[in-house]
Amino acid sequence: SFWLQAVPKTTFPGLLVVAVHTLTMFGSTYSCESAFSAVNMIKNKLRYSSTNEHLHACLRMAVTPLHPKFQTLANANFSH
Repeated sequence: SFWLQAVPKTTFPGLLVVAVHTLTMFGSTYSCESAFSAVNMIKNKLRYSSTNEHLHACLRMAVTPLHPKFQTLANANFSH
């Protein structure tokens, strides 16, 4: 938010783009490294017996944040 307020978009449009790309670069690097780590763990567990579609599904599950509401599920008497 600092760059959006400090740098006028109309005066320095290129500088604002560079600042945003530089600041977001680190988050995307972490995501990429996390995904590669997940793929390595999945491939070690499954070896060569999986299809690409199965690996894709496992990777999606591994990198998707999921925070189950256990108390809500318990109160509603659901079990899965």
